[in-house]
Amino acid sequence: MIGYYAPQIFNGPSVGGFHLHFLADDLSIGGHVLGFNVKDGELSLQALPKLNQELPSTSEEFMKHDFSKDDINGAINHAEN
Repeated sequence: MIGYYAPQIFNGPSVGGFHLHFLADDLSIGGHVLGFNVKDGELSLQALPKLNQELPSTSEEFMKHDFSKDDINGAINHAEN
């Protein structure tokens, strides 16, 4: 399992809160983790002091898209729940 925590202020460019995924050892399946119990495990942490986000500013379609019509938060919530 791998994941990260981002403050709620970053919801949108990232996912606010904990965001976890799993990947099978044989790479045959993976996906979101919505809940789990751990009997024994190992936890590693890494601080990420900055967020770099690149946008496709050379894409005419992207530059002309009206993002105000998109329900971005709704799409994130649907994917995460």
